[in-house]
Amino acid sequence: MFKKDYRSLTIYEIIHTYRKIVIKVTKNKDYYYGHPSLKREDRLEVIKRLMNKLQMNETQALFLYDNQKMDLDLLKIELIKRDQRPYDFNVHKANEFVNRIKSRLVFFKYHQQATLLISISIVLTLLLSLFSQNGIVGLWIVLVEVLLSSVLVLYVYLYYFTVFKMKKAIKTGKRIQKEVKIYKYRFKTYLETNRRPPIIYDTFGLNIYCLIDGKKTKLFYPFLSSNIVIRPDKNTHAFKEKMRLISKLNEHDKLEVTYLNKTKIIVQSSIKFERLLK
Repeated sequence: MFKKDYRSLTIYEIIHTYRKIVIKVTKNKDYYYGHPSLKREDRLEVIKRLMNKLQMNETQALFLYDNQKMDLDLLKIELIKRDQRPYDFNVHKANEFVNRIKSRLVFFKYHQQATLLISISIVLTLLLSLFSQNGIVGLWIVLVEVLLSSVLVLYVYLYYFTVFKMKKAIKTGKRIQKEVKIYKYRFKTYLETNRRPPIIYDTFGLNIYCLIDGKKTKLFYPFLSSNIVIRPDKNTHAFKEKMRLISKLNEHDKLEVTYLNKTKIIVQSSIKFERLLK
């Protein structure tokens, strides 16, 4: 059974895993909430599997079993409080932000399968090249495959660079407080394609282009509480709504911020952009 530490999952992934376990144990596909009808042996099996798959202790597993309907933001905090392992609640929001981003990335969700497929394709290409008249062609194909896969991995890493570095940066980065002059805002959106119209923009932060001590700098403001989802309505296309929000942001050309010196992540701001955009 594939195991994962519950602390690296979002609360929605934890609940989803819990439901899958109960469905497997009870063989009831319609199960979601409530468990008064569970047999004692089924209940014990659910607790056992939760402890094993999500790396929880018995107290945590029992608490999740009994409290699925409580506020989800509080539920994970209560689970962490029942964990004997040390945890810094000062960086809880940052940790949850990173977990939320990673849970949304197809690249990370399926990276093991993708690596396996790439490896198989390389091996097959090498075998074909051995039995072909021109083995050099096969070797060039392998080289191109490796190069393209490496470029994809590098591009994704660079795109989410500030996110990947965030947990460590919050703990160890030097904090700098400045008043900055802003000349451009840009939403940071997921590297995903929405196949179902109408188009929406699911964002997880802002790139803020500004002047600090006369030098051009790009800061990153993460939406720690939740994503800002830009949807169309009956009269407005999603792109127009996005531009309207950008115009609204452009009204604020000065900002007092505290940011981390290396990753340029904003940890405090005089404007709460989540409130401004909702």
